[in-house]
Amino acid sequence: MNAIYAVNTDRKMRAVWLICVMEQPVLVLNAGRTSLKASWFSDGAGTRLDIEAHLGSSEGLLRIGSEESSMALPDIEAATEAVLNAFEAQALNRQSLAVVGHRILFGADRFRQPVVLDESIERVLAQYAVMVPAQAAALVGIRAVRRRWPLLVQVAVFDTAFHSTLPTEAKVYALPRTMRESGLLQRFGAHGINHAYLAARATAWMGRAPRLITCHLGATASISAIQAGVCVDTSGGISGSEGLVMATRSGDIDPDVVLQLLRSGHSASEVSHLLEHESGLIGLTGSSDMRVVEARSRQGDSDCRLAIDLMARRIKKYIGAYVAVMGGVDALVFSGGIGERSALLRQQVVTNLECLGLQLDHATNARAFVTRAAPVVDVSASHSVSRILMIAADEALAIAHAVRRVFHQSSTVSVSDLIPVVVSARHVHLRQESIDTLFGRHYDLVKLHPVAQPGQFAARDTVTLVGPKGRIESVRVVGPARDQDQVEISKTDQLTLGLVAPIRDSGELAGSPGIRLEGPAGSVMLAQGVICSSRHIHMSPHDAAHYGVKHNDAVSVRIASTCRDVIYENVRVRVSPNYVLEMHIDTDEANAADVAVRSTGVLLQQSAPAS
Repeated sequence: MNAIYAVNTDRKMRAVWLICVMEQPVLVLNAGRTSLKASWFSDGAGTRLDIEAHLGSSEGLLRIGSEESSMALPDIEAATEAVLNAFEAQALNRQSLAVVGHRILFGADRFRQPVVLDESIERVLAQYAVMVPAQAAALVGIRAVRRRWPLLVQVAVFDTAFHSTLPTEAKVYALPRTMRESGLLQRFGAHGINHAYLAARATAWMGRAPRLITCHLGATASISAIQAGVCVDTSGGISGSEGLVMATRSGDIDPDVVLQLLRSGHSASEVSHLLEHESGLIGLTGSSDMRVVEARSRQGDSDCRLAIDLMARRIKKYIGAYVAVMGGVDALVFSGGIGERSALLRQQVVTNLECLGLQLDHATNARAFVTRAAPVVDVSASHSVSRILMIAADEALAIAHAVRRVFHQSSTVSVSDLIPVVVSARHVHLRQESIDTLFGRHYDLVKLHPVAQPGQFAARDTVTLVGPKGRIESVRVVGPARDQDQVEISKTDQLTLGLVAPIRDSGELAGSPGIRLEGPAGSVMLAQGVICSSRHIHMSPHDAAHYGVKHNDAVSVRIASTCRDVIYENVRVRVSPNYVLEMHIDTDEANAADVAVRSTGVLLQQSAPAS
């Protein structure tokens, strides 16, 4: 099949383009300060080739699969050319390559989804590289691909996108408003591609949407709190230097340390280099390699013991904070080179966390390892209240899936045609009277994070559902208060509770079953109000005009997942000036098709108006 190099704008060609792209391989480039990793994925049989280049003026390293060779790779430009040359030589059917995906470290709040690169977007990314210098390496790769294959489609996948859901109080730094107005001096997070991948893996493994704390521990490191697939807190700041102790970065540090260094005669560039390249493990021990640090620690090196203790203590502090933020944790996840390989660090981190429901199986932890074939391993004790998981990081695979979803969903559809899709877990809406009974008189729900629809938010407050046969605890309340109580569950939840809930639009409660709600201050018995929400799309009048639909129409939407693409029919359109474009499906519908908690879909056709 011939290569396809550009997105065809003729909608009649959409199906042809879709088939062509999905049969084509995807090349993923992940550029860092000192290395470049490339992965080539051949669709269908799942063939994969990994190529890796590490910089060195005389002793650079090029690894193709399991074979290594030394060569001079003095800079990222040389490494990029070496990798692309190796790709051309090794990937025999490279002539069918249709798309290249790039890991982009920083997209600010502007880029919350993968985008097809063009010159205007590249200019923005170059501006961001002034703030995050490591991003310049990705731009080298983008330009090298364009020179070699001028019309090849390139897609940017952003590490910061997954963290765009952070609530305001987790995102904003306590700076004057005039300094915050640019929108660039705030927390953006790091390693979002892998944190999202870990969340999807853990959710699939556990069979539900758990409260997760994910630890990406490698040469750089970050930790995130994830609730129902949504990131609610993370340690990374603007450049990824904030937070945990890393190989060469200090992580959290008193700003006065920087000021003292500047006052003592160090230049700003010297201080920057110190905190980026001479701190962390290498500053404490002289080595940035955790394997060396652990070996020296076992030999009695006090500096190395201190480094491990300090790294573990910092992680432990964040875990405690995130348990408090989410009101508990269902699984603690370790990933990344250190997280997957250092049994000692995992043990140090989890020690004394029994009070949080986390208990390690020391024998399993000592011998556990993860692979691509077996990417998830449970190292928690059998009686541990919460799970402790090791999950193999695979950012290249996550990027390849993201790139394919862009084209599978949109093909020739512009970005403005994509519909955001959110998996809506079980939740309740309450009247103020019920809130007062469940949580205390004149109680105000505590905001956890906003949801897309204006004025609405997920509350930190939860209730227990009590049905004829069983209970479901920790069910989220969605605020603000409404004029009637409503409980939205999935069909699977019915089996646990022992009741039958009709599939209804929100607010259509007549004839629905009742249920008992229990809160910290009391309980409420509802005479009715339990429903399974019908799949639907919120639209503003402008959105409805764009898609050519009207309120109460039923439409079909196609969503591409990692392995089970699906078309949802009879999706109800809800139009209001107060709505933001977003499609909602429940957890059963998402799990059946392996749809990510946050995805996008394409409206395929309009069905007959719903009665």
